[in-house]
Amino acid sequence: MVYHFIMDSFLLQQPKKNTFAVLDLGSSKIVCMIVYVNNDGTPQVIGHSHFPSSGIKCGSITNAIALNKIIKSTINIAERESNTIVDGVYINISCIDIQSSILPTSIEIGNREITAKDIKRMILQANQWMDLDNEVIIHNTPISFALDKIQGILDPIGMYGKQLDARMYILSCQKSLLQNLEHCFDQLTFSLKGCAISAYTSGLACLSKDDLEMGAIIVDIGSNSISIGGFLNNHLIYTDIIPLGGANITKDLAFGLNISMELAEKIKILHGRGIVSSYDNTDRFISIDDEHNNNNERDQLQFNQNQVTHILQPRLEEIFELIEEKVSQYEQLEQRKLVITGGSAQLPGMREIAYKTLNRPIKIGLPKKISFNNSGYNPDYYNPAFSSIIGLIVLITEEFYNKNTKGVYDNFFNKAKAIFRNLYK
Repeated sequence: MVYHFIMDSFLLQQPKKNTFAVLDLGSSKIVCMIVYVNNDGTPQVIGHSHFPSSGIKCGSITNAIALNKIIKSTINIAERESNTIVDGVYINISCIDIQSSILPTSIEIGNREITAKDIKRMILQANQWMDLDNEVIIHNTPISFALDKIQGILDPIGMYGKQLDARMYILSCQKSLLQNLEHCFDQLTFSLKGCAISAYTSGLACLSKDDLEMGAIIVDIGSNSISIGGFLNNHLIYTDIIPLGGANITKDLAFGLNISMELAEKIKILHGRGIVSSYDNTDRFISIDDEHNNNNERDQLQFNQNQVTHILQPRLEEIFELIEEKVSQYEQLEQRKLVITGGSAQLPGMREIAYKTLNRPIKIGLPKKISFNNSGYNPDYYNPAFSSIIGLIVLITEEFYNKNTKGVYDNFFNKAKAIFRNLYK
């Protein structure tokens, strides 16, 4: 049996049937997709909807009533489209309070063949070192192995030895974060089936097989935070979050042009450029209607394209300098490809300014294409803004519907159910 080191999440319950729902709780939008998995293991979206976000910021609830209302509306529309009743959802988490740890662990094998159960035993052993009274483990995976002191083993399954050592990469968050989220879903009569971090799911959505194996960095630029994930040898080996995002770019425009946030967002989407290129007409004037002035009348405002770019460029340079400061501390990711995704990745000139600042291979990441209602992929969702939720679909499909891995995780994920039941204890 082939063991897939794609992901070992301690908080993913197995779906009861071939249909499941995923929810992306972003600071700018709430997205729901209901997915049906075909007999061949391929997913198709049978219901979807999204609304502007309210009541949540950077993964933490700021207004439970407002968030409940948006979640209920988003799921209900997806249910009607799919003609399906949702009983539980899987969610993405992007929170600045997520903690990462690398822990060594070791087990005795007894000179027999190593199986997937041994890897699970190592994962559970590593969990015992964590403060489970106050923390919840979101992600726990081995990132390197040694068998009888021989280093550099990528996959020990099927090998023989006496002692297996591993370095485990563990991500955890405060128990109160999931308690509040679970309470939110309980009030809506939905159960929380599991969660995954956005940096991981965005990587699954946008990185190729070669990227995951040879090494790459995913950077998901959201509205209020930037999620960073480093991958190597098919493992997530590094994560970080920067508390900046697309909203900060919009605020810079609003302040620099002395206009409303709503108008600044519109200018950013329609006319924003991250860097001046030789093909740009920098003297070109932008005309845009202001429908929300003090007199409730429609005015037409004009701005110079060069003025807009010179407001955006310093902020983007700052963002990528902060990203480089973070990832440069990890030698294994030195000069690896950096893939930019998230809503702000669509800003023209983003790739060019990233390359200028980072001097490493840069790519704009689009999510994998997933069928919608048996009619092919939906171009509206083949968009960096939806990478994280598409990656969550990929993750659940790989974990529970891939024929090579089905059944391997059953006992392990039964333990996850117990964790959810004990969150309030």
